[in-house]
Amino acid sequence: MARRKVKQDELTEKTRLQLRIDTDLANRLEKLADDVGVSTNQLLQGVMRWAVENAHPGEISKFGTVIETRPRPGCVWFGRNAPTSEDDESSVAFELDFTERRVVREPTPRAKGK
Repeated sequence: MARRKVKQDELTEKTRLQLRIDTDLANRLEKLADDVGVSTNQLLQGVMRWAVENAHPGEISKFGTVIETRPRPGCVWFGRNAPTSEDDESSVAFELDFTERRVVREPTPRAKGK
């Protein structure tokens, strides 16, 4: 894919962020970016932008279709904090738990008619 010319004023709006990630994850990210036809940087910036805009520090507390956030250090969930329709069980994409439990939770789809 050809690189586009970056304007000088665009460079002033960017910040370099250095990360260390597992080699297998880096390889998978590069392959995904290649499959999509974008740079790895573009892919990661899009994913990170969505994650930051939809992040809720704390632990999920659900009451039917109502989702609340309970404060808990080391936990964060991603998604919209209100269902988009009556059919939505939740608007949670996933939850990260960096406490001693060390889990990633994804919502389980509910069976039709339940």
